[in-house]
Amino acid sequence: MGFLLHLTKGETHHPVKSLEPVGAYHCAGARSDVEAEAITLALKHESGPSPDIAHYRLGAPANGNAKVWLAGNDYSISRH
Repeated sequence: MGFLLHLTKGETHHPVKSLEPVGAYHCAGARSDVEAEAITLALKHESGPSPDIAHYRLGAPANGNAKVWLAGNDYSISRH
């Protein structure tokens, strides 16, 4: 189970929100095992069906940023 992500392109950051829960078929090459494990862990910590997220940023997240909900090698998604 996952969620549908709505992203609005901005100048320096990209506001995001979770629209609704979804189920998806596996797609070879669409994500890595490390990313799959990270999103699974992030979703397990949510109390509702969709995460309360705020922004998608390109680039590595700053170390120790408490608002980071999910971080990849070259992106991060932050909480409100």
